[in-house]
Amino acid sequence: MNHVERLAEQGAVAVRGAFEVVWLERLAEGLERNLKDPSPYGCRYTEEGNPGAFLDDYCNWQRIPEYRDFIFESGGELAARLMRSRRARIFHEHVLVRAFSPSAARAKRGG
Repeated sequence: MNHVERLAEQGAVAVRGAFEVVWLERLAEGLERNLKDPSPYGCRYTEEGNPGAFLDDYCNWQRIPEYRDFIFESGGELAARLMRSRRARIFHEHVLVRAFSPSAARAKRGG
């Protein structure tokens, strides 16, 4: 089953290796910028200083150049192709960050 068929059947697909590493590095830079300067929509679900931070933010692609560049320059035709469409339109991006914390994981397991 190819990616297009899998998306149609299952509603989601992992497309590994679709982007050059340089784009992933640019997105990581954008994420750092986003975390330092969240939008009004940004939300932290864990208290500052607690292990295992969980936060989200969205609607930043117009103000975070790394996100904007990825959307318009990294080969966005992939999304359209996966959806069997001539074009894809962006509504907004959504960033979810769940920081791993070994101590929090041990506490949940009781050890």
